[in-house]
Order: sequence, then C-alpha cells, then structure tokens
Amino acid sequence: LFGCPTVKLNLSSNTNYGLICVRLCMIDEKSSSSILISRGILELTHYKSHEHPQLLNIDEIFNVETILSGICVCIPAGSRLRLALSTSYWPIVWPAPQLSTLTIYFNELSSCTLTLPCLNEKYSTRNDFDLPEICQGIPKNDLRDSSINRFRIFDEISEIITLKINEDCGSTEYPDGLI
Repeated sequence: LFGCPTVKLNLSSNTNYGLICVRLCMIDEKSSSSILISRGILELTHYKSHEHPQLLNIDEIFNVETILSGICVCIPAGSRLRLALSTSYWPIVWPAPQLSTLTIYFNELSSCTLTLPCLNEKYSTRNDFDLPEICQGIPKNDLRDSSINRFRIFDEISEIITLKINEDCGSTEYPDGLI
C-alpha cells in the first residue's frame, strides 16, 4: 500500500455535531492483535468545508469522505485488514460538544467504500536501495539535557484527578551563539 487510503460513508447524526475516527488496522495472524496502519479523523461539522463549518441537520443523511494518513507498507499475503470506526478518539482528539450516535447507511446508489492506494508499475519496486545519505551534523554544545516528569494527583474528597506534567526541553548552544 502506497499513498492515502480514503473512506466514503453515508451517515446521519442524532445531534448537530459529530466526529468520525477511521482506523485502518492489520490483524496479526499469530496474536490476533490489531496493528494500526493509518487513521483519519473528521469533525462532521467540517464535512463540506473546513473554512466554513456548519451544524448538522439532525437525522439527515449526508456523504462524507475521510482521507487517512499516508502510508507505505507491505502487507503480507493472506493478512486481514480491519476498518474501525468510532465517534471519539480521546485523548488524541478533543470530543464534540454533544455526544452523538451516528448511523451508517449502505445503499446501491451511494455505496460506502474503502479505497486502498496500491503501488503500481510506474514506481520502482526494487528492494536493493542503498542506505539513505545523511549530511554531517552541525556541531553543538548541549548545556542541559531534556527531562520530563509526570505526576498524577488524586483528591479523594472531590474525586478530581490532576495530571501535572513538568517538561524541560533542555538547552543547546549552536556555533553561531544561538542558545
């Protein structure tokens, strides 16, 4: 597979909002575990335009196309793929302001499709490429190493969980004096 997979769906939402997360996974034959290959996320109020989002009409069927992230992967022969759909992807994506139930409609006039981009003969399929060339790095002086600490605090009275993250990106001095 080489390129950006796409998924076309016919949906309706029971609220004016909605989110669809599409994940393309390969099922490992030995462990039956799911291996993420690509994913795409669409806030449904943006299905016509990202510049001019619009609230959805409740229970109206509309067609959406979700473009998944680009991939370049060789799938072993006989492998199974899974297309997973969900209405949330926390904590990667902030949730919609209302919980919604999406209904997917399958019909002959406007079918739901998954399009997988396959490598074709116009691209080289050699596997004897040399290692990539890498330029020489810039000499630099690390003044302070980076560090990260995470603290999870649970207040038993209010039952509030607070995650405190202390992140220090360190400090580096470059040859031109930039720190």
